[in-house]
Amino acid sequence: NQGDRSRLEFSEDSAQGDYSLYFRDVSGNSTNISRSLDDSQMSKFSFWYKYRSSYNNNFRMFLEDSSGNRVVVFQEANSAIRYWDPQKEGEFIKNTEIAQANQDTWYRVVAEEIDYSNNTISISVYSAEGNLVNSVQNVGFWNESDNISKITINNGLGSDGDPDPLWIDHI
Repeated sequence: NQGDRSRLEFSEDSAQGDYSLYFRDVSGNSTNISRSLDDSQMSKFSFWYKYRSSYNNNFRMFLEDSSGNRVVVFQEANSAIRYWDPQKEGEFIKNTEIAQANQDTWYRVVAEEIDYSNNTISISVYSAEGNLVNSVQNVGFWNESDNISKITINNGLGSDGDPDPLWIDHI
């Protein structure tokens, strides 16, 4: 929904199935894609990702509510998958590490126990072999909400905005 579509392609390099969505390594502004969801009271969410970074131009995945507020934000930065930590709101670095992530390696991020009454979520990161890398429990929502109705992926947030190669699979 923003940026040049020529930056996106399907790749046969995938964690599940035959293809993944590949964000190409090209210069220019970041690339955003989004999708509205049918099930606004989702109780579980997961995605596979793999990246290669030469600029540390990380990606972010936003889970948003029907009002456009960010409820949960995942971010790759400094070789780790992270979440936006509501206890760090207002700080320059507002994320907290969940697990270290090697380049050119598939990882599965699983968000479970989405609790809209307490506005919390538990997040686990698994290797491609299914081994738990690390997890965090009862993380607070970035913004309180009673639904998640949209997913947005932004690739290329670091210096100069040039996207690093990124593969997203099996959301």
